[in-house]
Amino acid sequence: MIHWGIIGYGNIARRFRASLNNSQRGKLVAIASHSYTDKDEVTIYRDYLSLLEDEQVDAVYVALPHKDHAPISKLALHYGKAVLCEKPASLDLPSLKEVVALSQSKNLLYMEALKTRFIPAIDALKKLLKDVKIYSITASFCDNEVYRNDSYIYDPIQGGAIYDVASYPLGFCLDFVNSEVVDIQTEKNEFDMYFKTKLVLADGSYLIVEGAKDRSKPRVAIIECELGTIEVPMFNRPDSFLLSNKAFHYPLEGDDMSYEIEAFHDSYLKKEFQHYRMTHRDSLDIMGIIETMKREHYENQD
Repeated sequence: MIHWGIIGYGNIARRFRASLNNSQRGKLVAIASHSYTDKDEVTIYRDYLSLLEDEQVDAVYVALPHKDHAPISKLALHYGKAVLCEKPASLDLPSLKEVVALSQSKNLLYMEALKTRFIPAIDALKKLLKDVKIYSITASFCDNEVYRNDSYIYDPIQGGAIYDVASYPLGFCLDFVNSEVVDIQTEKNEFDMYFKTKLVLADGSYLIVEGAKDRSKPRVAIIECELGTIEVPMFNRPDSFLLSNKAFHYPLEGDDMSYEIEAFHDSYLKKEFQHYRMTHRDSLDIMGIIETMKREHYENQD
């Protein structure tokens, strides 16, 4: 049984806990939170270091504000804990490279929590598209967030739509292509509450990723390929997709986080430092593109 600790106990961490409760191989034993005050059956720590010093904890789920992801992941690895870290893995590429290097040098599992990679419908779609020529992929992840002045989403250092949601469309699109990104074009827009970026690939195909915290749009991905048009509703956690209007269904067992958790358990038990479906290289590639998107976004404001 793999003993888990959760660092940061907001909404996403509570969802993770509910998913973990369905696992036969993992068990929550501790939570570190400055604000959680309920009585609980697990050990509650008021600081993160105390949880990391707890020898019964094997792995930690890092669900803190974005700026804390890389520093706490690095600290957890120093303390010998395997790490599943929420997106984005870091705010910059150098910090993520440090985390990755430590994970590999200590042979300790580190994985960014991009659950989309482990969903059955995505596995089926990857098999369908093997050796199929792809012309373009468009993925949109737009939500209209209610403004809260105390939310880190509006922090100019760690907030904005790019940091908060770009990993979803980027992680989805990059999963289906093998060609190198040779050009990144980000549209001018208001302070990072919306983005739309085109990534041109060396083979002539392209990806368009869109995201927002200030407007709602259908959450859908469209793949144009030699088989026709493929539509993937709720592409970050799909249970179906349509090819030329024919539906293919892959119901979720448990919930959308269950597959990610079991994949992590697989690699942990195999003593791997990464999972093949969400490798360190995958996280570094996504972070590198996010850095470029952020840089182009602010350059476009001038």
